[in-house]
Amino acid sequence: AVNPTTVMGATKMLGERLCISRDHAKGSHETTISCVRFGNVLGSRGSIIPLIRNQIKNGDSVTLTNEEMRRFFMSISDAANLVLKSMVLAQGGEIFVLKMPVVLIKDLLEVLIEEFAPKFRKDPNSIKMEKIGPRVGEKLNEDLISPIEFEYCYETDDMYIVFPPLALNSKHPSSKDFSMYRKVKVDKDFNYSTIDKIPLGKEGIRKILECLNLNDV
Repeated sequence: AVNPTTVMGATKMLGERLCISRDHAKGSHETTISCVRFGNVLGSRGSIIPLIRNQIKNGDSVTLTNEEMRRFFMSISDAANLVLKSMVLAQGGEIFVLKMPVVLIKDLLEVLIEEFAPKFRKDPNSIKMEKIGPRVGEKLNEDLISPIEFEYCYETDDMYIVFPPLALNSKHPSSKDFSMYRKVKVDKDFNYSTIDKIPLGKEGIRKILECLNLNDV
């Protein structure tokens, strides 16, 4: 987790730190320990889609905390593939982050209303959107890599890999092989955040949802 504002976010950050430190301290043990960072997994248990589906089914207003809220999204298969690919590439101590589309939550809710309302024999225009304000600790934008981490960040076509600082020291026992990756070249103030990305748009959201069976979420 990057810049956590909640207890859950802080525990994720500590979990990463513990795993990375444990890999560094493993000595002659062969176990390789690395981490992955997820975006919001569409269609997973507890995700936004089942919540909105039930609100529409019950004829309730669809709740929105802020019209400008943005999030990174990935599918369940994206999440599984990230884990599997990371297991193949891991040398120890890395954090693997998928390159993901950014979605404006308001656009997502509008698309879900258009998709779900007819399934429950409701007029999409009859489903209202209610602004309820942000929850405690909820951020307007989502960060997945901090500016400091980009100093140690490499990439492939579909993911970023954040290495621990000691991995860059070729004379240190914890040094890693970067030959299969490209070094990320960014401004010093850059971070991997939804605030820096153009939202996907409603048509792009529909294409993502086509890969999901909305009746099962």
